[in-house]
Amino acid sequence: MIEPPMAPTEPPIERVPPLARRNEELAPIYDAVRLLLTWGFRLGAALLVAGIVLALIQRQPLNVAVDPFSAILPNILAGHAAGVIDLAIVWLIAIPALAVLVTAFGFARLRDWRYAVASLLVLVVLGVSVVITNREASLAAIIVISLAGVAIVLARPAGNDPSSGLR
Repeated sequence: MIEPPMAPTEPPIERVPPLARRNEELAPIYDAVRLLLTWGFRLGAALLVAGIVLALIQRQPLNVAVDPFSAILPNILAGHAAGVIDLAIVWLIAIPALAVLVTAFGFARLRDWRYAVASLLVLVVLGVSVVITNREASLAAIIVISLAGVAIVLARPAGNDPSSGLR
C-alpha cells in the first residue's frame, strides 16, 4: 500500500495580543526612563546631602533662594556649599525634563509620531514655564525650546503615511 504524501507541517502561528505586543515595544522606553529617573534622583539626592554636610562642616548658612545659573559653577569651585546645593536643585529639576526628551526619542524610534510630538510639546511647556518664572534661566529655556523644535521637525512623518498617527 502506498502512503499518501504528507503535507508539509508549518509551525503554529503564535498569536500575540495587540496590547502585549505594544507593551513589548514600549518596554525599552520604560526601562530607559526608569533608569534615568532612578539614578538621576539618586545622584541629585547625593549632591544635596553632600552640600548640606559641606555647609555643616564649614558652618555656612544655607541660601534662601537658588543662585543664578552663572554663579553655580564659581560657587562650587570656590568650595561654597551653596553652589553644591544649587547644583543639586538644578539637577533635580532637569532630570524629569530629560526623561521627557528620552520618552520623545523613544516614541520617535518606534515611529509613533503622535506620542513623540506630544512628549516634545510637554518639553516645550516646561521650557516656557522656566522662561516665565525665571529670567535668569531664559538662555537655558531658549536652548531647550530650540532643541524641542528641531526634534519636532525631525520627528514629523515624511509624506502622507497613513500609519504615522498624525494627519
